[in-house]
Amino acid sequence: MHNHLMNQSILIEAARLVDSDRAKDYGDPRDDFKRIATIWSTLLENKLNTDLTPSEVGALMIALKLSRATYNNKRDNWIDIAGYAHCADLCTTYKQQYL
Repeated sequence: MHNHLMNQSILIEAARLVDSDRAKDYGDPRDDFKRIATIWSTLLENKLNTDLTPSEVGALMIALKLSRATYNNKRDNWIDIAGYAHCADLCTTYKQQYL
């Protein structure tokens, strides 16, 4: 990673990734997390009493990154955690706006 990026706040870097790089790669996080929620709910339908929400996908992705951080404490994990929190918030805000 370039040295100038190491000096950048992980929150700024996470927002940049969510709003540009990741959006180009995976689409709007609200749509991406909705697809993931549908797939995970289908895979877990025999174990769940209800479908997962897109914002719950964010929480579960944060859990995954926390697990990875305990094994290998890399800056990338913390950037991703901030990014997933941002995406989950977008999903929650989006849901409230369109109910």
